[in-house]
Amino acid sequence: MKGLVVGGTIVGIPAGFVMAYLTKSTPVMVITLLALMLGPLLIQKLKTKDKVSWVRPTAR
Repeated sequence: MKGLVVGGTIVGIPAGFVMAYLTKSTPVMVITLLALMLGPLLIQKLKTKDKVSWVRPTAR
């Protein structure tokens, strides 16, 4: 789990700066950073949990 976040961070920071340079806007950089840092973690969580417990954990 932590490896995914670290990998996303290592890839995400340079990618964020490149996106900011190309688009000349800071919000794009922030969105790119967050997407690359948290994206792999969210995908992993969605794969490991069944959809019902992910959406409503208390509904059992």
